Amino acid sequence: MMDAPSTSLVTIYSLPTEIREEILIHLPIDSRLKQVALVSKALFTQSLLFSPEFARKHLALDKARTPKADCIWSYLSLSNMIKDNTLVSELSPNQSWLKLPFFYKLNILRCQLESKNCANHTVLRRIGRSSCGSDSSTLLSTLIKDASFDPTCRSNRALLWTCMNDDVNSVRILLADPRVDPGGNHKAFLAACANSSVNTIKLMLTDPRIDPTFESNGALSLACRTATVETVQLLLEDSRIDPTINTNLFRIAVEQRDGCLVDLLLRDGRCDPAKQNNQALLVASQTNNEVVVSMLLKDPRVDPMDGECAALREAARNGLLEVVQILLADPRVDPGSFDNIVLRNALELIDEDLAGYTVLKLLLQDSRVDPTSRNSEVVRNMVRGGHLKSVALLLKDGRADPSAMENAALKLAIDGIDVEMLRVLLSDDRVDPLGGQVSAVETALTSGNVEMIQAIMADRRVMNRSRGYSLILEYYEAGKLDLVTRLIKFHGIEIVGWNPISLLDYCVSFETSGSFPNRIEEPVANVIEEGLNMLKSWNVDLLKDRSKAFRLLLINWKSIATRLENAHQ
Repeated sequence: MMDAPSTSLVTIYSLPTEIREEILIHLPIDSRLKQVALVSKALFTQSLLFSPEFARKHLALDKARTPKADCIWSYLSLSNMIKDNTLVSELSPNQSWLKLPFFYKLNILRCQLESKNCANHTVLRRIGRSSCGSDSSTLLSTLIKDASFDPTCRSNRALLWTCMNDDVNSVRILLADPRVDPGGNHKAFLAACANSSVNTIKLMLTDPRIDPTFESNGALSLACRTATVETVQLLLEDSRIDPTINTNLFRIAVEQRDGCLVDLLLRDGRCDPAKQNNQALLVASQTNNEVVVSMLLKDPRVDPMDGECAALREAARNGLLEVVQILLADPRVDPGSFDNIVLRNALELIDEDLAGYTVLKLLLQDSRVDPTSRNSEVVRNMVRGGHLKSVALLLKDGRADPSAMENAALKLAIDGIDVEMLRVLLSDDRVDPLGGQVSAVETALTSGNVEMIQAIMADRRVMNRSRGYSLILEYYEAGKLDLVTRLIKFHGIEIVGWNPISLLDYCVSFETSGSFPNRIEEPVANVIEEGLNMLKSWNVDLLKDRSKAFRLLLINWKSIATRLENAHQ
């Protein structure tokens, strides 16, 4: 270390402190400041290590020359401290200032505490709070001694941050200051609870200004949501807190998927896990938390049948096999209750998988379950959900009727354009693709989906009914001309734009007016006239018996179509 030389020459040592500081103030603020300060006690130490005023001026100038440093938060993220690897390597970028000399840290901390939030700056949102490390209590003690500093500034920001960091020594210093009131909105205490600042919570619970029951045990609810089991236990041990006020504690604990917290509440005994219509069990079942489900079922206050067997119903809807098994093992649970709502809604919220299939199999094996409930609704629901293997399982079981409600299951498969599902259903002799006021065949034809039409027309029952054009004739006689047209196209009966319907229309037109429209060429007109003569030879009255005329044209269509095709060449 250099000592001041004993010389009468004018050197840097003879310069006034003010001049030396004008030189030092241009130094970059980084980890080397301490090294510079120790190069010469006489020259630099006093200014860099022991002068709060110089530290303030140095920081102000450095901030001013840092581009885009419009607030303390942006300054800390953009300054030389971030570029200095010796600072950043050990600390996060926004804590690198903790390696600076004491009074630099003191000034930065004061700026952080006094500055208004920089709402548009991501840095502030990212750091959320400030930690001063091992120097925090010393820094705060020094700040509080400064009469110009208000420790309650920015809504007790100092207390809030120290509570969040579980900096109990700093909290103790602040609470001892008569200007600091931890009461009011209890924001600092709530922050301590939310962040599991156990040591700080213990300290604050001894402060008469703190009411842990503030806002209906808000601290306890918050701790259940975000803190550790130790924090919740600490609050429950306070005689002022009555957890029965909070009817949702169990639900909150279950939502956090924290079995230890649920166990703590059960052992405490004061909270009722059945509150809010057994929401705790329902949430545990919905989220596949089998450990918590088992824990809750052991409490006699819990009713697994509440909400129309909601817990089992939701587990089955989601295909949660383990939870379903646990609930079915409970003697209080009846899976056939409420008109078999569990089975009817099973697998509703998932795509088909092995677990879901096994859930359905498990339910069907229970003698209390009736798959015929509500006209075998379970079949239709499985078809609607695309659960192919489950539908096959129901058909194999044999109790549920896939033809219920006029073969609604078939129509649902067609509406869902599920060919494999349609084929599985058609494999069951109980379904009737031609039955009902509106048959499944009609539904497929109306859909216009070629794949669905081909699948249903390939069914043996439909093929038998279609022989000799019986199905086409049936629809024609019923006045379902759109279906007739679609079947004609499917069977390839239409040729060069002609089919029995259009030919019959021209025959009737000629019979009525005695002539063909001008657009009909002579070769085609001759074929139509032949068809008309053929009908007359069979004594068919076109105006009175169009069905018979259509039947004859359809039966003889092959030869008529050949002549029509030749006429167009």
